[in-house]
Amino acid sequence: MKKINKNNLILRNQVEQVFAERDILSFADNPFVVSMYCSFETKKHLCLVMEYVEGGDCGTLLKNIGPLPADMARFYFAETVLAVEYLHSYGIVHRDLKPDNLLITALGHIKLTDFGLSKMGLMSLATNLYEGYIDSETRQFSDKQVSRVAPKKRASKYNPNRSIRSLFQVYGTPEYIAPEVILRQGYGKPVDWWSMGIILYEFLIGCVPFFGETAEELFAHTVNDDIEWPDSEDWPVQSEAKDIITQLLQQNPRDRLGTQTGAMEMKEHVYFLGMDWNSLLRQKAEFVPQLSHEDDTSYFDIKSVLDSAKTKPMSSGCKTSMTTTKPASPSLTISTAPRKEPTAETATEAPTTAATSTAKQRK
Repeated sequence: MKKINKNNLILRNQVEQVFAERDILSFADNPFVVSMYCSFETKKHLCLVMEYVEGGDCGTLLKNIGPLPADMARFYFAETVLAVEYLHSYGIVHRDLKPDNLLITALGHIKLTDFGLSKMGLMSLATNLYEGYIDSETRQFSDKQVSRVAPKKRASKYNPNRSIRSLFQVYGTPEYIAPEVILRQGYGKPVDWWSMGIILYEFLIGCVPFFGETAEELFAHTVNDDIEWPDSEDWPVQSEAKDIITQLLQQNPRDRLGTQTGAMEMKEHVYFLGMDWNSLLRQKAEFVPQLSHEDDTSYFDIKSVLDSAKTKPMSSGCKTSMTTTKPASPSLTISTAPRKEPTAETATEAPTTAATSTAKQRK
């Protein structure tokens, strides 16, 4: 159950957001999107009762085992594509796609959650991001001029003392925010495809491609920099994966994969050659949570939930991740056996799913 303090909603001007989340969850009916059973309110709280997802989230998985095996990353990414396709078909832009919001069911499949920043019917919405923090010259730039904006001009009025958490509580997680959002150029569905490119990079490399110690530095890299890839000998990434990531992380949203015909562009990419999209939910996942009982919460990182209440720096990026060997958690075991159709018994099991995702810092 997601319990939200009414006073906090009013203070943070988030009343509209929580009702939008409730509306989206109330009609969403897709195996890759978390379901809501009911909603109610008490004197002090608004409550959303959602299915419980036992396997934790992809953010915690990345933190425990590091980069995912190529087939596992492809499998998770494909299921997330289907979740995004479903939302976009109803005019819903998620706006906060990230591994932390990709929950893992008891059978090892993906459930997308956290619609607190989502917008229904959003096609081109001018944002207030960086209102008062970007000079007027920067605001006049068109999409094609994004890559030519000098970092200091783009964020010359950034106040490092302003809380990063409060600055982005309405606009998404900094590492996954698209350039057009940073530069306050109207945006819509392409922002989700940008985030998907960041997610796949993180799945395969173990960290995000753009990073910085401050929001100003992070955004400067996001808007200006090309994608950096680790040494192919030490960190092999197949060329098809690099290509789809590169096409998703196009600075100009008009050139971004998914902008023209949506998820179909993803499905037709060579990265997904041979993918049976209709049987994804029936395929055996490489990672299946080992649960001791139906109320097992061992796959949720409680410490990270507590730490998330503290202001933290932007992602330290690949330089840290590539020099650190991340030990796998004993409880996180990945099957190396090829996927196969589940038995009739497992096919009929109803994976119950999750209401809360954990926020954490991955080094």
